[in-house]
Amino acid sequence: MMRALGYPRLISMENFRNPNFQLVAEILIWLVKRFDPDADILSEYDTEQDRVILVRSVTEFMVSEMDTELFELVKFVINKCVLTPNSVVVVTLVQVGM
Repeated sequence: MMRALGYPRLISMENFRNPNFQLVAEILIWLVKRFDPDADILSEYDTEQDRVILVRSVTEFMVSEMDTELFELVKFVINKCVLTPNSVVVVTLVQVGM
């Protein structure tokens, strides 16, 4: 899947047999940079606090970037009256601000 997204290296399940935050962080930073090459994301994550900040900042960035696309999807679903159980969940999440 990552290869299809354009990730530059091969990732196997063996990479995750043991905790591998370094690879997770590399993937998260790469993903953010794919959306916005100028994004200011922490690239040092030596301490537990740095790891928390990295994951939180990536999450906040992705929510802000995806907010518009998610809103457009919800409008489409509502306009077409194609309310499946999954779309109802999306609409509910958007209404509560998630």
